[in-house]
Amino acid sequence: GSTNVPASLAFFPDSVRRAALTSDTDSTIFTVQDWIFWYYGKDVGFDEHTCGLAATMIFVAAESITHILARMSANFGIETERIHQVAMKNEYYFPVFAPTNVGKHYFASIMTQEGNIYSEPDIEIKGVHLKSSNVPKKIVKQAEEMMERIIAQTLRNEKIKLLDYLKEVADTERAIMSSIIAGESTYMRGGQINQPESYKKDAMQSPWSNYDMWQKVFAPKYGDAPPPPYAAVRVSLNLSSGSEVRRWLERIEDRELAKRMQDWITVNNKAGAITSILLPAPTLQVSGMPKELIEILDLRRSVINITKIFYLVLEVLGYYATNDAITHLCSDYY
Repeated sequence: GSTNVPASLAFFPDSVRRAALTSDTDSTIFTVQDWIFWYYGKDVGFDEHTCGLAATMIFVAAESITHILARMSANFGIETERIHQVAMKNEYYFPVFAPTNVGKHYFASIMTQEGNIYSEPDIEIKGVHLKSSNVPKKIVKQAEEMMERIIAQTLRNEKIKLLDYLKEVADTERAIMSSIIAGESTYMRGGQINQPESYKKDAMQSPWSNYDMWQKVFAPKYGDAPPPPYAAVRVSLNLSSGSEVRRWLERIEDRELAKRMQDWITVNNKAGAITSILLPAPTLQVSGMPKELIEILDLRRSVINITKIFYLVLEVLGYYATNDAITHLCSDYY
């Protein structure tokens, strides 16, 4: 007899739950790698012998699920000839499965789907943070190529060199910082400044206030912004309190610009933190990032917001570095 309990059993006096690699409420997910290691040893690749043993054990597991469903149907009182009417198919065979620390976020290679065998393994990427639309497509594409490389190296039974990936992420972070300092829109989040009447709120409480600030503070030195509507780029600033804003204004060499900024803050009652602003993209392309803003750019936060996808992938390789204070970036060390 089977040691599997009937699916209709509704009460356990007690139970111990094992930690699972991954789980789902409406799927049965299992691995057969321990069978492969037991039979062939741990230093094995993905050849016809190991894949054949994997397929055999998957078949056995799938048949045991058929047995459980049949017992469930019998316990429900379903007539014998219909006990196999409730059926579940084996959907995917993942030779390589890479779960992340975020729920329902993983990447994997697909060799089989619902009994159809792929001529070449395909890649499955699940989770909004692994294919986020909020970061530049260039970054998403680079992260996808990293995931494909990790899978390919694993399928070839190669040792993965973590340092290679850390250096790649570090180089990308340095490129992002240089691009932001130069005022380029390549990596910065986009936005748009519309005409004031298009906002429900008062104009100075809407994104339009960024246009007003640029024209009255920065335009005399760096050139006018185009008339709204126009494309803008959002930059994060290290001005988390009113006192930090005052210290920044005191450090600015161009005292006329500093006075214009102080006057704008006073007139518009904007005393307090300034954590981000929207700058006119067309003007930045000509004049670059205002040097008065470069020293207060929150580059680390901007970088981590763009590169979070890389750190999810690096955690799969055993590298953990992220925290709320952003104390560790790959570019700090590599």
